[in-house]
Amino acid sequence: MRTKNIFRLFFSCLFFVSFFFFIPKNVSAEYQRASLGDTIRLGELIYDDDYVATTTAGCTITVHNPANTLKVNAGLMTVNANGWYYYDYAIGLAEAEGVWPSSMSCGTVISGDLIKLDKTFFVGPSIVSSSTIATSVWNAPSRLLTSFGTVAADVWAAATRTLTGSGLTSGSLATLSDVESASTSVTSQINSNTNTQTSGITSAVNANTNATVLTASTSLAANINANTNAQTSGITSAVNSNTNTAVGNASTSIGSMITSIPANVWAYSSRTLSSFGTLVADIWSNGTRRLTDAILGAGSLALQSDVTTASSSLAAAITAETASVNANTNATVLLASTSLAANINANTNAQTSGITSAVNLNTNTGIATATSSLAAVINANTNTTVNNASTSIGSMITSIPANVWGYSARTLTSIASLANDVWNASTRTLTSLTLWGVNMSDFGTITAGSVYRATVTTVYNGTLTDSQNVPTVTVYDPSRNVVVNGASMTRTSVGTYEYSYTTDVNAAGGVWESVVSTTVETGKTLPGNDYWNVTTAPPQVIILGMNSLETPNVSANVRITNEGDIPYEYQYEWCVVSNLNNPCGGGDDVYYASAAKLITPGVNFDTTLTSTVSTAGTYYFKVVVYYGTEKSGSSRLFVATSPSSGNNGNTNGGAGGGGGGSPPSNPNVANVIASAGGACNGADFNRDKKVNSVDFSILLAFWKAIFPFANPCVDVNSDKKVNSVDFSILLSQWGTRGVISS
Repeated sequence: MRTKNIFRLFFSCLFFVSFFFFIPKNVSAEYQRASLGDTIRLGELIYDDDYVATTTAGCTITVHNPANTLKVNAGLMTVNANGWYYYDYAIGLAEAEGVWPSSMSCGTVISGDLIKLDKTFFVGPSIVSSSTIATSVWNAPSRLLTSFGTVAADVWAAATRTLTGSGLTSGSLATLSDVESASTSVTSQINSNTNTQTSGITSAVNANTNATVLTASTSLAANINANTNAQTSGITSAVNSNTNTAVGNASTSIGSMITSIPANVWAYSSRTLSSFGTLVADIWSNGTRRLTDAILGAGSLALQSDVTTASSSLAAAITAETASVNANTNATVLLASTSLAANINANTNAQTSGITSAVNLNTNTGIATATSSLAAVINANTNTTVNNASTSIGSMITSIPANVWGYSARTLTSIASLANDVWNASTRTLTSLTLWGVNMSDFGTITAGSVYRATVTTVYNGTLTDSQNVPTVTVYDPSRNVVVNGASMTRTSVGTYEYSYTTDVNAAGGVWESVVSTTVETGKTLPGNDYWNVTTAPPQVIILGMNSLETPNVSANVRITNEGDIPYEYQYEWCVVSNLNNPCGGGDDVYYASAAKLITPGVNFDTTLTSTVSTAGTYYFKVVVYYGTEKSGSSRLFVATSPSSGNNGNTNGGAGGGGGGSPPSNPNVANVIASAGGACNGADFNRDKKVNSVDFSILLAFWKAIFPFANPCVDVNSDKKVNSVDFSILLSQWGTRGVISS
């Protein structure tokens, strides 16, 4: 019996400690004080049921002024690691003095840990010590002498008045009339004395002055004229010379400026042909069009066949020339040989027979020498001529392309259909052409109020390269209104630029466009664009209730509402999981499925979502609806039962974006709840004929949950609430068999 009483006392204390945590109490205490212009810190240490400092209570503060005007509405408080939650509120100088009702809230009703604390404070003058009163009085911003009785009049009416630093021990201060009287007297005395002293010297001064001035005037006039004449002639020449030089320099400078006008015009960095009327069209429509540095005044461009023909002709000419040289050489040698033979024979016949041998010997030697000499000369001359001709011809052939393109009078339009043939060729390749490319990202869809992001890359000949200028972006809404005009992007790396824009929460839904302009080099600006969607159709998602809880077929009644202003096709998914923190998808769900539905604004889409759950137990049914890059969801706790248990009613849970009752704190509670059956037995929730800690755990699992409950016995007093009343009943039956007497 004593043991039972100890248990009752222990759980009674536990109840009251828990009850004090859930139910706020008013405690009379002196209010915290602050003055106008101060920043007051409102705070409290928060602990959990185990008296451990918690940082997850999510405390907020609400502040009203003395006129009950809301100044702070559920402001989120800052928390330190020791569980100290605080909020700093700056009191304006124009605010009202008096009592400021304030309250602090932590936890939620649904989770059963809601607490509220009174944080009322007082705003008024600071309480200071006597040593600071004088300073406070003189530093008061609104002090006045005239409003403080007759202080001002008493000060000025005092019989004894002295000015600090300039005291009068006798007499009186001078008045305006005293000063004016003294001035008149002094002036009269000065005039009288001046007249007496100056009358005797006036004539002498005048006479001396007249003579001196006359002499000085005559001398000055002569000197000025002489000097002026001497200086003028030199100045005139210098001025004329300088003028001539300046005019000459100006003429030269102006001539230079005029000469440089054409070059400056063509070198002007901002020139553009496309904006100058029909200039571009007129240029290309002109009857005569020429390529710079390759003008054809007459004739035609040399083709490959022309060069081949010219080479063949030159080769034939060289061959013919060589044959002619050889033939002439042969004839000359033959003629020389014949003449020499005749001369030798005539001379030989005239001589005696005694010298025939010597003559013949000499003749043979002379002929051999002459022949060798002639052959060497002829061969050398022939080789040089042929080599020179070959070199000259080779140089001519090599320089043909350069001469063709360097011809000053070339023109394409005067060579029959060459220009048309060039542009109409099926394969056209420009050698060494440099190409720029501008690429812009494809963003997709966002919801109004979200951030749009764009990335632009500039590529030069296949390599990321910085453009000459940072690209600019212009954003149009679906009505083609300019929302952002020419905003500069941000360079993030070589040839890569980014831009982000936060859409307004009231932004128009539909297709938006971003247009970029990129000046990659002087005179070359490349465009780019990206179409993206803004949705204004956020959905409301509610699990209305569980339609079926018997395994293996579990289903839920779900409502999806288009709360936006445009029709939207929602992609949604649902799943069954055993852990609240497990999101739908990922391959680890008990059940997963997805679908889509077009919903018009303001319309409810009600549907029954089915799932397969093979094993009885406690689960969470989740629904997630996607719109753009955002999503809305709802979840509901339920207990799946086997077909034999007969439990097919709705369970506790929540709806509308993730609501739901708190999961059981004891891992065995789920099995206890699932196996519960039969009539209720008071606080014996698991029907084991014992009211103990197991029943207490079951009660906590349903604490402040939403009716109806999977285990209806936890609502002991049948008021559709699981709260302190049911807990009191449990305590009164603690250690008993419940309401069963046998």
